[in-house]
Amino acid sequence: MKKMLVIFLINLGTISTYYAQNQYEIIYLGNDVGSAEDLNNSGQIVGRADYPGNISRAFLWEDSVLMDLGTLGGGFSTANGINNSGQIVGLAGNANGFVRAFLWQNGSMIDLGTLGGNHSIAYDINNSGQVVGRADTTIYPRLRAFLWENGNISSLGTLGGSESEAYAINNSGQIVGWARDTNNIQHAFLWQNDIMTDLGTFGGSVSSAYDINNLRSYSWAGS
Repeated sequence: MKKMLVIFLINLGTISTYYAQNQYEIIYLGNDVGSAEDLNNSGQIVGRADYPGNISRAFLWEDSVLMDLGTLGGGFSTANGINNSGQIVGLAGNANGFVRAFLWQNGSMIDLGTLGGNHSIAYDINNSGQVVGRADTTIYPRLRAFLWENGNISSLGTLGGSESEAYAINNSGQIVGWARDTNNIQHAFLWQNDIMTDLGTFGGSVSSAYDINNLRSYSWAGS
């Protein structure tokens, strides 16, 4: 699902020459775009726009038009992922001052809730509408990877430690991120069929997985 387009804002002369030779196109999204985070197969782009007065908003860019997706009643939002149906996920402030994961579809932003705590963030969505991210629980440390689907949010658990976070999901429902193991060390994981598998390290202690494609190849970093 990721990524078809890369946007460069520095050294445009050199990069433009390279991409022209290789039949690529650089698209300038406008002065207000603070970060572009994801795009789908239709060329729709999502991210964060920054406006005067320290105002940040999730945006959808389509056909040279930048659309403000709004918030959940608070003062800020950021879009992190979009699927091929145009469903968008990210984070937004609500009226109580909490950060909440959202799903934006059909012109409306929906609060995806938490795992009992106050805060949550959505990082990715697949073409089936499954959403992953992190959410607070009621038990400290509160951070847990979550899967949201069909209106329900559920914890993916950990590798035996205290915390976890999910960054990406593919169209088969396989999920990657990081979780703490029985020694409370952060390790990359692959979650599938309700089982979280430790992906290990390169001989060091720490790793994290950031993305997964539909062929079950995943990108991760570690020591």
